[in-house]
Order: sequence, then C-alpha cells, then structure tokens
Amino acid sequence: LLSLETAQPPELRKELNDFLFDKQTLAKTFNVTGEDNTHLLSLAYPLIAMNRDPSCVFRDWLDLVQEETLTVLELTKRQRKVLKGTTVEGAYAEMVRNRDLI
Repeated sequence: LLSLETAQPPELRKELNDFLFDKQTLAKTFNVTGEDNTHLLSLAYPLIAMNRDPSCVFRDWLDLVQEETLTVLELTKRQRKVLKGTTVEGAYAEMVRNRDLI
C-alpha cells in the first residue's frame, strides 16, 4: 500500500509529515485547512513523489495504473449537467478545487 507511512526514502516521509502535520506548512503558508484536504494530500503527494523515482519499490504497480483516472476528481460534461439544480450542484466545483490543490 502506497501511503504517507510507506513512502520511501524515510526523508521523504519526514518532509511530507512536516509539511502536512508537524510544522503545519500547508495551513500556515497556503491557508489550506481541514481534515479532508490534508487527507487528500497525504495520499496524493506520496503517489506523485514515488512516481518520479524510476527505482521505486512500487514501480510495477505505478506503471500499471499510469493511465487510470480518479473519478472522484473529475466528471464528464454529461455528469455535470445531471448535477444542475440538485443539492450536490457544487460538487464539481469542489472536485476542481481539490484537483487544483493537488
């Protein structure tokens, strides 16, 4: 499982923990708060960092999922149209903010 706790090398884990939690750089410098945002970034950043390392222990898996998309961060035009006038109409705007945050 690729996560903040399994990211390699240990220096990367420390840097990510400092940024997201210990030094609260995310909140203080970028004014990004909230458990949901922190959780999203604690999953996304290790994935991005480890994908940049050709010798990563997760390389086989990363290569297999390279073309996959996260539907939680995108909707088709048709799906966005269906949301109009509903109580979740703002969901797409939130997805875009989260995607931009990453």
